[in-house]
Amino acid sequence: MKVETTDLYLSAYLMAKGITLNSMSIHETGDRKKIVFIFTGNADLNRLNKSFQKGVAKVNPISMKESILHLKDMMYDKLRSNKGEKRRNENKQKGN
Repeated sequence: MKVETTDLYLSAYLMAKGITLNSMSIHETGDRKKIVFIFTGNADLNRLNKSFQKGVAKVNPISMKESILHLKDMMYDKLRSNKGEKRRNENKQKGN
């Protein structure tokens, strides 16, 4: 089972419930950038995803808050490092 989502709150919920975030990627559409969170797991992942989508998910609010803050930190780090990579690539192209 695999879940790919741009939903910060679904991602935080899954993490608060013990699902491990496998990776994050940046998808760019024009000037917009979106972080895609990628989770893989067993039937628990599917069950938790469905509970969240139906609006019947229950989670410890402190765990949820900590997951949101952690994901935001990871997102901003990913976006900053991507911005730095783009600058380095642009400088290399200018030098050629």
